[in-house]
Amino acid sequence: MTIWKGIILYFITVILMLIYVNGVKHRVAATEKLLAQSIKNEEVIKGLAAKMISTVETTNSELIATRKKIGLRDVIKVIVTAYSPRIIETDDTPFKTAFMRHVDENTVAISRNILQERGWTAGDKVWIEGVGIKTIGDLMNKRYNDRVDIFYYNTTQARRFGKQERYVALLNF
Repeated sequence: MTIWKGIILYFITVILMLIYVNGVKHRVAATEKLLAQSIKNEEVIKGLAAKMISTVETTNSELIATRKKIGLRDVIKVIVTAYSPRIIETDDTPFKTAFMRHVDENTVAISRNILQERGWTAGDKVWIEGVGIKTIGDLMNKRYNDRVDIFYYNTTQARRFGKQERYVALLNF
């Protein structure tokens, strides 16, 4: 009986080893498949990156050509907000600007650092991405930097506009 137990134990061990080796082979095959897929994905990503760089270069050259064509003097990316003629949002003269002009819906206020560092002045025309052309007619409070504030008569419209990051361009006309 003990010989049979030994033989059976030997065959069970061999079978378990074959199962283990077979499992390892499957894991190796699965790992090789994942590695091949990973290499393929890496090639796809490299291709997409090359296309994106090409698109950015094209967009930059188009932007430069457009700047020359329409006369943009300066383009910056700033925080754009909106305000309305409420004393809580302005000073005690909500319809008069810092340049002593009457405010209207074509008026924007700019932060003082843009005025000082970039040379933008009252009366200059600016194009705001997604908004259109406006006129610089007011200054923002000293505590704000790199901002443009669009005037709306309606407080609800000003609140709806909110706070957005946009490109703003100084125009040549």
